[in-house]
Amino acid sequence: MRSGPSSVSSNGIRSRSRTTRRSSSRCASQDKRDRDWYVKKAEERAKREEARLRRVAAQDAVDLLGAWVRDLWVVACGASDVLWNCDRADELARAAVATPEYYARLMGVVARTRKDLYLNIDQKLALQALFARFEEVAESA
Repeated sequence: MRSGPSSVSSNGIRSRSRTTRRSSSRCASQDKRDRDWYVKKAEERAKREEARLRRVAAQDAVDLLGAWVRDLWVVACGASDVLWNCDRADELARAAVATPEYYARLMGVVARTRKDLYLNIDQKLALQALFARFEEVAESA
């Protein structure tokens, strides 16, 4: 076995070469973990945003329905001058065939559903419950 500068430099080069490969593979591994982490966080953000948009859409639908029921209640009470949907006054006058108490009970159902949505209840379930309660009110009238 020869010991001298050439074997040292040869070993030194080999060891540096191995170290460089190890560190570059560590770096690539770290880059992949970082990229995976960023992708995961982006997907989580997108999922939260999608859920927020669904929640807002459900709240908007309940608010729109509540405005319509409120206007039916106003017409049934004979106070057509305070309609929110004044552009639909004729349709509301034709549609308001029940008593004001009936529409007041429907408004209570809408308020309960709005509260359920605020408490982060599943939107689909809350809307299904809304219409089931509407049917209960209709059957009891």
